[in-house]
Amino acid sequence: MKTFAKRLNKALERANITPAELSRITNIPEGTISHYRSGKYMPKQFRLSIMAKALHTTQAYLLGWEDEDGTADLVLGEIDHSKRTGAPIDTELKNAERIATEGWRNLNETICRPYPIIGEVTAGFGSEAVEEETGDYEQIPIEWLRGHNPDNFFVLRVKGDSMYPKFIAGDRVLVHRKTTVDSGSIAVVLYDGNVATVKQVKYVNGEDWVDLIPINPEFQTKRVAGVDLEQCRVLGEVKRLIRIIK
Repeated sequence: MKTFAKRLNKALERANITPAELSRITNIPEGTISHYRSGKYMPKQFRLSIMAKALHTTQAYLLGWEDEDGTADLVLGEIDHSKRTGAPIDTELKNAERIATEGWRNLNETICRPYPIIGEVTAGFGSEAVEEETGDYEQIPIEWLRGHNPDNFFVLRVKGDSMYPKFIAGDRVLVHRKTTVDSGSIAVVLYDGNVATVKQVKYVNGEDWVDLIPINPEFQTKRVAGVDLEQCRVLGEVKRLIRIIK
């Protein structure tokens, strides 16, 4: 938070924009901007996006991921800071917010959201699933979320060879959080208190069994049936495979 606050204040100074003016341009309450500047709060992704655009910089710079002199290639020509009248946010900034919240593709630049990479998911107390972060982040284009709430996704690092060759150990998968999936879907499943696993899920409506199917023929299908189904939980559906080729 301290890095973001420092970068935000520096970007305001560099753009010669006051917090009150930034509030008018972005429609973000001035009190909220004050909290951002003090490091008390971090903005949601869509607000980070429109602030970066208004300040002629990048989200990566504000988050501390770019060098101190990093600036955005995209300059919003429609914003004339010499004529600030308190008018409503302009069309480009509205589109930036919509990209972040609805997956629209109205601008030339790709809007991304950073997600912490989850190393593994384990069973916690009661119905809790404990996500253990690796400390690394994956930049996910907002358009991949297809209009869904960005908070309903997570990125998981694949372990093991049971889903080889479609999924390789070290791959990252973008997972849409949900408790049920269609039969045949690839999902992240937590079973019997073990570490969550990526498997194809198959079942027949009305019957009390679920098959957790590996792609690798060297591994066997696991059928969970009867009372054991209470120990089987779907954590989300795999939507994207992210592979880094070295």
